[in-house]
Amino acid sequence: MQTMKNQISIQNSPDAIYTCDQFGFIKTYNKAAVNLWGREPELGKELWCGSWKLFDKNGSDLPVEQHPMAVALREGRLVQGDELIIKRPDGTTRHISPYASPLVNHQGQLTGVVSMLIEVSEQEQRQRRKEEKYKTIFENASDAILICSIDGYIHEYNASCYTLLGYTSEEFSQINLNDVVEEGIIADYDNYVAILAGETKTVYRRLKRKDGLLVDMEVTVRLWENSKLIAFGRDITERKKAEEALKESEAFNKSILTSITSHIAVVDAAGNIISVNKAWEDFAEANMKCQLERGKTGSNYITAHEAAAQQGDAAAKKALDGFYKILNNETSIFEMEYPCVSNAEKRWFLLRISKFADDSPKVVVVHIDITARVKADQSMHEALERYDILTQATSDTIWDWDVVNNVMLYNDVMTKMFGYSSAAIGKDLDWWKNKIHPDDLEMVIKAVDHVFNNRIENFQLEYRFQCADGSYKFVFDRSYTIFGTNGRPYRMIGAMQDITERKNAEEEFRTMRRTIMNQKVQEQKKITRAILNAQEKERRYIAEELHDNINQMLAGTKLYLSVAGNSNPALKAALDYPVKLIEDTMHEIRLLTRKNVTPKQNINLKELLQNLVDAMFKSTTLQYHFCYDVDNEICDDELKLNIYRIVQEQSSNILKHADAQNVDVVIEIHNHVITIIVKDDGKGFDVTQKREGIGLANIINRAESFNGEAEIESSPGNGCTLYIKIPY
Repeated sequence: MQTMKNQISIQNSPDAIYTCDQFGFIKTYNKAAVNLWGREPELGKELWCGSWKLFDKNGSDLPVEQHPMAVALREGRLVQGDELIIKRPDGTTRHISPYASPLVNHQGQLTGVVSMLIEVSEQEQRQRRKEEKYKTIFENASDAILICSIDGYIHEYNASCYTLLGYTSEEFSQINLNDVVEEGIIADYDNYVAILAGETKTVYRRLKRKDGLLVDMEVTVRLWENSKLIAFGRDITERKKAEEALKESEAFNKSILTSITSHIAVVDAAGNIISVNKAWEDFAEANMKCQLERGKTGSNYITAHEAAAQQGDAAAKKALDGFYKILNNETSIFEMEYPCVSNAEKRWFLLRISKFADDSPKVVVVHIDITARVKADQSMHEALERYDILTQATSDTIWDWDVVNNVMLYNDVMTKMFGYSSAAIGKDLDWWKNKIHPDDLEMVIKAVDHVFNNRIENFQLEYRFQCADGSYKFVFDRSYTIFGTNGRPYRMIGAMQDITERKNAEEEFRTMRRTIMNQKVQEQKKITRAILNAQEKERRYIAEELHDNINQMLAGTKLYLSVAGNSNPALKAALDYPVKLIEDTMHEIRLLTRKNVTPKQNINLKELLQNLVDAMFKSTTLQYHFCYDVDNEICDDELKLNIYRIVQEQSSNILKHADAQNVDVVIEIHNHVITIIVKDDGKGFDVTQKREGIGLANIINRAESFNGEAEIESSPGNGCTLYIKIPY
């Protein structure tokens, strides 16, 4: 009776309700479900849902295993599915929220699933999408967002809150905000009152991470619903570090300016000196007598220089003109040198004026003490006068490069050493570079750059320099570089020595050594060939002895044994086996003799090799191929014999070790090179591993004794190929 009431209630329900059995086939449904689906499904034949087509909320096909009914049946729990879209046969759609619940009998066994489909209105759809949108923004915001009570109890928070402080979401939900705020959430009473009054306030707090580290935060707080607070926090740790670094940088720059010995001042467009460093200030206080005086802070740079210029001070007028050029953007930097005479000594300064910044109306005035450099230049000038005298007596080409103005000068030896006329010698660096051999140019340029970049004074190198007739001479170039106070080179002096004869002698010596070494190699190859010939003679002698003497003795022994048994059948039967052994021994000796005895002259290599491969491979299951592609017969019998031995040695190796199925033997001549290829498809070997036998070593020695090359290609499981190339 109760079941019938339930069925009536389901049929009269305004919501779509249907059931599935434990296999997912539709078992029952009500009228509301038919109205929703726009069709009646076949009971017991259709799975999970009676809708014509079913999509997820994004309009994509819903996989069967994700259907709420399937999940409820598979996992045995209530499933409230996400929003779904039903497409009816007439093409219209309906948005629903499904609720699927498993059905169990009185024994607790799962018998099916019941599902209720609640239709979602367009307004509800829009509201859901809006909520989902704001939820997505809330969860994915880079700022930490939380809602809390005034006592610090946290109600809601996004992922940035707990990840920023090193917690998991579960851990963060258990803490109070006062536990992580260093001074507590009510650290500033005035701001606290203003927030409760409805104002939005930005405060700065330090939060404690789970690992104990502190995070500087900028937090914007305002009152939320039900007397709660909503806070938006941003990590400003890096910004704080940058601010601290800026303060340290300013202090550092001030310290640097104080320690700089150059006199530095900042002057505005009206000429007022607004800032100076300690060196400028000390010079001004000492009242040093100088053409360009140092005014104190607050004095006017323009007025002082105008007054000096009116009294005929040319340096002051020139400095003032430079000041205006910088101020009017006519040039980016102005420099001039001037003397400064005091009672104690004569000094020199470099005045440098430049803009304070690109768009600034201020300029920076710097006076750099260059006394040491000027005195060094004077000393250098005196030294060069003496040096000019010395260059007249030297056989080296002396050159002097003014790096700043790119002017190069040479002494008269340049014309004698390289054959150029004085008019043909260039006066700049490009002419010198163009005469360097193209193969040496990059090396020389890198060497000069290395000298300049590393402030190396003494340097030397060798390169080839072109003569007037187009030939090249080897030169040994030594140089001395002079650097300014700014670390930049401004002069380079060197001497080029002709070492062509020495280089030619060295090359002749190297050629002679190569010739001697080559002769030694050829002598060694002759020795190797002599050894091989001796071995060949020894083979032939042993083979002839076996054939002519041992075989004859065995033949006589066989004859006597055969005769001895003629009168005694029993003895004859007993001697049959020894006689057979003697016959086999004689056969083996003949085979051995045939292998080791080759013609002494007029060797027919093709016939000899054909007999060799036939004799070695015919009695085996090997498939062999022999190719002899030689148009003109090889004349050297010694070479032919060694080719024969190479093929014989490698064929023997294949029979003993390769376990091959196919063998190719190729002899050919191309471009005066004899090529020998012996290839098999056997088990191969690792060519890098040391081997006990000497067969391959013998092959290599035979090839090299005729100036040939031997190459072996093999690896385990991939057969072996022997390549021999001998020039002919």
